[in-house]
This record gives sequence, C-alpha cells and structure tokens, in this order.
Amino acid sequence: MRLPFLVTCLVVALSGQTHADGWIEIDERSRRTLSHRPSDRHARPAMQVTRHAVDIDVDGPTITVSVDESFHNPYPRQLEGTYYFPLPAGAHVEDFRVTLGDVELVGEIMERDKARQIYRDLVRRAIDPAILEYFQRDLVRARVFPIPANGDVRLKISYRQTVRRNGGIFQVRYPLSTGRFSAGSYRNVTINATIKSDEPIKSVYSPSHNVSVRRSAPNRAEVSFAAKELLAHADFVLELMTASDALAGGVRTYRTAGDDGFFMLRLSPGQLLPTKRAPVNMVFVVDTSGSMAGEKLANAKQSLLDAFNRFDSEDRFTVLTFSAGVALWSNALESATPKNLASARKFVHALRARGGTDIQVGLEHGLNLAHGAKDGATVMLVSDGAPTVGVTDPRKIIDYSVEKNQGDHRLHVFGVGKDVKTMLLDEIARRNGGSRTYLSDSRRLEVSITGLLDKVLYPCLSDIQVTANGLVLDRFEPEGPYDLFFGEDLILTGRYVGQGTSQLEVAGVADGERRVFVFPVEFASNGGNEEAAFLWAENRIDSLLEELRAGSPHESSPLRAEIVTLGLRFGIVTPFTASLIQESNGAVANALRGQIRRNAGVRREAASAASGFFERDRASSFDYSQKLGEKKKSARSLGRTLLHAESKSEAAALGKALRIRHAGGKGFIPIAGVYVDGALQSGHAALPKPDRVLEYGSQEYFALLVANPNLGPILAVGRSLLFDHNGTVIKIKDVELSDSERSDEPESPPKPPKKYWF
Repeated sequence: MRLPFLVTCLVVALSGQTHADGWIEIDERSRRTLSHRPSDRHARPAMQVTRHAVDIDVDGPTITVSVDESFHNPYPRQLEGTYYFPLPAGAHVEDFRVTLGDVELVGEIMERDKARQIYRDLVRRAIDPAILEYFQRDLVRARVFPIPANGDVRLKISYRQTVRRNGGIFQVRYPLSTGRFSAGSYRNVTINATIKSDEPIKSVYSPSHNVSVRRSAPNRAEVSFAAKELLAHADFVLELMTASDALAGGVRTYRTAGDDGFFMLRLSPGQLLPTKRAPVNMVFVVDTSGSMAGEKLANAKQSLLDAFNRFDSEDRFTVLTFSAGVALWSNALESATPKNLASARKFVHALRARGGTDIQVGLEHGLNLAHGAKDGATVMLVSDGAPTVGVTDPRKIIDYSVEKNQGDHRLHVFGVGKDVKTMLLDEIARRNGGSRTYLSDSRRLEVSITGLLDKVLYPCLSDIQVTANGLVLDRFEPEGPYDLFFGEDLILTGRYVGQGTSQLEVAGVADGERRVFVFPVEFASNGGNEEAAFLWAENRIDSLLEELRAGSPHESSPLRAEIVTLGLRFGIVTPFTASLIQESNGAVANALRGQIRRNAGVRREAASAASGFFERDRASSFDYSQKLGEKKKSARSLGRTLLHAESKSEAAALGKALRIRHAGGKGFIPIAGVYVDGALQSGHAALPKPDRVLEYGSQEYFALLVANPNLGPILAVGRSLLFDHNGTVIKIKDVELSDSERSDEPESPPKPPKKYWF
C-alpha cells in the first residue's frame, strides 16, 4: 500500500533532486585528433543532443526515471568518450542501466568522496567551473566507444530511487541545465511525468516550463512538455501539493548567517470547484463616457450580461454607470432573481456612451452601494481613460477612494485601451485590496470580467493571516489583504526571525466561519531554498516601484535607494539598473555604464526596460502596468526580473545582456572581468579589498570547496569571482586565461580604476 500521498516523496532542492541527465566528455586522445587554433586550446569538443525523451513515474515513495537520448558527433573523426551522470544527493539507486545501441555498458557508480576527485579533474581539464554544481553528488561513469564520425550514439538510462518531500511541497527537478556541456540547443525534447497519490492532488505546476497538466482523477495527474528545440540551460521543475483537508500548504525557507530569514508560503485549495458556495454581493461600476463609444461599450455590455448568467438567486448585485454624472439601475443591491436579472439586462441594453469622465463620482456612488451591503461587497470598476471632468487630480481621487472605502471592500479595476491613466488605476486597485487588469483589445473584457467573477464566487479562504509559533513573521510581500480562491494558488513571501521547527498557522474566513490550518515547518538556520529569498526580493522591489511611481520617480528617495540595494544584492533588473543608477558615481555604476557604452544591444535593452516605469500615460506605461498586473494576479513565476520570467521581456533581455548570474541566494554581475557578489555592491562606494585570494583550480581552491560544500553553486558562476562568505571577502583569481580568452566575459573590459582590488 502506498504511503499517504508520497509521504516520503520527491527529493527537494539541493538536498535531493531528480537528476537523470548527463553529458559525454570527449577523451583527451580523441581531442588531439581534432584541429584547434592555439587560442582555442581550452575549447571543449562537445556532442549535440538531437533527441531527448524523459519519462518520470512517481508512485508512493518510489520514483522511476527513464531517459532515451541521442548524441551526434559533428566531427569527421571517430571519437571515444565518457558518459557522466550526476546522481541525486543522498539518493539510493535501486536500479541503473546504460545502453549503447543493443549493448549494455558497464557503469561505475562512485560515491561522493571518489566522485569529487573526478569533478576536480573535469574542472581543471575542461576549464569549466559549472561542473562544481554537482560537487556534492555521487556520480555514474560509463565508457562510450565508438562514436562514429558524423554519426550518432543512442543512450538509454533508467534508475529508481526512494524520495521524500520537504515543507509540504513535493518537487521534481530534472537537470536540463547540464545542456551547458553539450553543443547548442537540445532538439526534439519531450518530458512526461505520471504522478499517483493516496491523497487528492491540490496543485501541480511548473515554475520553469510551460507544461500541460491533465487531471484524470483527484489522485492522479499527467504532465507533459515538448519542444522541437530547447536551450537546455535551466532545470525542468515540477511542484506538487496534496492534502486530505480543504487546503494544502507548502513553505520554502532560506537564511544566511547574520541576516533574518526569508520564507515563501504557497496555498492551494485544489482545482475542482465546490458544489455549493456562499452568496456574494457585487457592484459593477462602468464608464459610459464618450470615449467608450463603439466596440468598447458593446463589449462591456456583453461582459455584464454574461456575468449575470453566473449568479444564483441568493446572490445580490447592482449596476451603475458614470460619465459626467451617474446612472443607477438600483439604489441598493438586489437579489439575482429572474425578474431582477431581466430588469438589469434591459438597463444594460439601453446604455449609451456620451459626455466626459468623472471617475471620482463613479467611485463615490459605487462605494456607497457597497457600504449598504450587510456583509460588504466586491466592486468592479471598468474605465477606458483619464478623468476629464469633476476631480481630475489623480492623487486626490486615489486618496478619496481609500478614505471612502475604509478597507471594507475589494475594488478591482479593468483598464480598457492604451489611453487609460495607468498610474491612477494602479493605485486605486493596490490601495483598495484589488487586482488590476489592462486590456488593449476590449474583446477580451468579457473573458476577464467573468474570469474574475468566477474567483469571487468561489472563495476558499478570505482575510488570511499567517503566524508561526515561536518565530516572528513580518515584512510580507506583497502586502495584504489576502484572499484564496478555488482554482488558484496564493503565494506570499516574508521575512522571519528565529529558527527551528515550528507550527505555521494560516487563519481565515471560510463559509462565514473562522478556520485555522496548521502546517509543520522547519525554518532554516543557514541555507535552505534560495528561491524564497529571490521571490521576496522581487515582490519587495515591485512594491517599492509602485510606491515610487505613484509619487515622483525622478527624485532621489529612500525608496529608490532600497530598490538599487536589493537589485544589486539579488541581481534583479529594475528601471534603475536599466537607467544605470545615473545619480551615482560609484564603482559599480561606473562599470555598468561603461559596459552599456560598449554594447549597443545592452543600450537598447536598457532603454526598453526603463521606458514603461518612467511614463505615466503613454503606450509603454500601459504595457508596464499590464505586465505587472498579470504578475500580481498569478504570482506563479520567478524570473528575477522586474516584470516576469518570459525570456522575451525587456527586463529579462537586459539581465541576459548584463550577464547577471544567480547562485547561493546572491546575484553576480561582471565588473571589469570579475563576477562580483551583489551583496558587496552598494553602487556608491569602492568594492572591498579581499581577505583571501585563491587561484582558480588551485589546491587551496578545492580545499575551500571541500570544507564548504555549499559554495559549489557560487564557485560554478565563473573563474573570476569576488564574494562574501560568512563575513570573509574571497577573491577567486583566474591567472591562466587572458581577458580576450574569457568565454564568460567576451568583451575586452576597460582598465579597472584604482579603487578596485582586482
């Protein structure tokens, strides 16, 4: 019998990950047969992955992984090589096979201590520190011969292991990042996972890849991913949560010495809507000014009609419209009876667009109607432009909405058309506990309004509060209030003071009653899951940017200083990274500006990433607010960029152009040929003199790694590093390669100023 939903399931984070991907290292004898220029003496001949198929089966405490992949030899010489396969840390491999064609190869399984020497040799020979990410893991090695000239070899690998869960979240991590050791992108990639459980599966999602999820039963899920071509530099990650109760919860924690900890809480009520729900109160506030004429108003009217179809007779609602004045369907909320719905439909059909736009008068009457509801109400505001009559000062309108609301009602905003005043609507929604949705095409309004209405109709838990016994939880990001709806996950982050095992309590209102859910959590004293730190920093930066944007973004302020500090520490692209911290004459800012001047592509990305933030009313401002609103609603991805994780976003492109790397809860930015720990970069001062200087690949270098295995991911960042380790500033100096030979810093860096200790 399986244990209750994978009680010992899925290896989590660095303490246990699903690693089933390897690479072929061309042997030295074969390398000598290939022609290389003297300047390419450190180049590594690499095989191309032309097919990569993965099947993952999770059944109780056992996970089975099968990989079928083909490698192509692009060289006109027969080669021989070695297949390296990093195993999960601490995994007990029950079965392992490597097959070349029809022949089963003899694979050597080496435990960590023996494997470490091989990792050292690979790093020295290949001049590739990225291999150090696997320094803590066991290793399988198998000889591969022959590899035909301009031909292919097909390898099949399978293994089983016993796995476990951590923090209530089950994570499957497949290391596609080993694609860095192959030539170019992976081709014909498929990943299929089947998950079985004894408890209902509440949440299945991938923060790393766009997967398809099929729920054939409450206790079973199938996940699939496919790509014709994939740049395999990021791991494939699945995260799962289960519970027999109404709510599943998972927690990630991370802490470094001398600092408060970070935590991330994910809550999920499952994807299946309940058969019964509590009645709701809705107030629709719709702009019918002259600018709404035509398709906008037609789509708004259809959206209201579709929303009416979702009401039950016990729900209560009303509709008001505003232009220069207000028109009411009813001066109070009415039950959604067939008679009232018919009357409301008649009112909506008769709507016409005319006059100016008085947003404050619409908010005033809408909130008055909401206050008239005994249990409060949800307000939905639909508008397409800036106020033109009545009160037109955005700050006064925002302050009025907050004062009038008194925190009693959620106020959601729908902005239609790129002429909408996004800063005004952003702040109305943010300060009244609501979401914001921006639509350039009003035809999507119907889907957006009914989608939000469905969430409001099916609340799982509202007015959520989170505490932990024996610890202090604070600095929550994003700021509340928090509501959880069926069919969605809620993610919130914060800081903690204290450490050790605790009972995390999630309290809220469900079906009119207060309920408390308790989750056991181990709050890390040192280390943990660094994604908790990165996600908190991203959310905090977003909140600071919203506050600053609502005020005067061009003025120096403590908000701006905190944004710069967080952006540098965690390697997160912000408008002030993009604008190169122009007010600063510091070492870091000067180096970044120099890099921008040398690179036209970086200049373009910088201008694009910053434009939306500094604009208030133009199209770029609309795009900025649209992306930020989508991120706030979903909160499902971690991109370490201002807006979202998609590779096509301007901020992500700028981060790539600046060659920002992340490891050990830090961001690293290349400055004068050295990857510098963001925690050492104030943007206003000289970088510190190192306490220790070690040569890359030296005996002392590996002695440091053996004594501090958690430094593996940091040392994997590059060959030249400056970073802080428990209060000691360490410099890794690459004395073998000249600046022109550096693959991780291809541009010739400027001569470093004297203030650098490089």
